[in-house]
Parts: sequence; C-alpha cells; structure tokens
Amino acid sequence: MKTIEELYNEISASEELKKAVSEIRDKDAFAVFLKEHGCEASVDEFEKFVKSQREGEIEDDAAEAVAGGFLWW
Repeated sequence: MKTIEELYNEISASEELKKAVSEIRDKDAFAVFLKEHGCEASVDEFEKFVKSQREGEIEDDAAEAVAGGFLWW
C-alpha cells in the first residue's frame, strides 16, 4: 500500500491524476479515489498531511493540484 506522501507525490507529478482529483466534489468520492490508488489513509488523514505540507515549503500550485478545489481548507 502507498503512503499518503507517496500518493501525494504521484498526484503532484501527474496531470492525469491532478485532473481526476480536481473533478472530485465530496469526501466519499475522495475516499474511493484513495482506495483505488492504493492508499488506505482516510480523507481526514490526507487532508491533515496536505495542510502540513502547505505550512512548510510546498508551492501553492502543488497543494492546489492535490486539493482539487474540494478539500475544505
């Protein structure tokens, strides 16, 4: 299984995955996305990870690509 960081990095590096995430509109759909991509983390765990990255050295574009406009921060 993939860690949150591994999936996050895959999404950041893939236009296809960025597009898929940007089309997700709710937590249930994002939970399905996580499972389909081999990550057993919860949506809340993934959200917490992304928030921690935004507080660090990550560029806004990378965070927005993962957030897809639906995660609520």
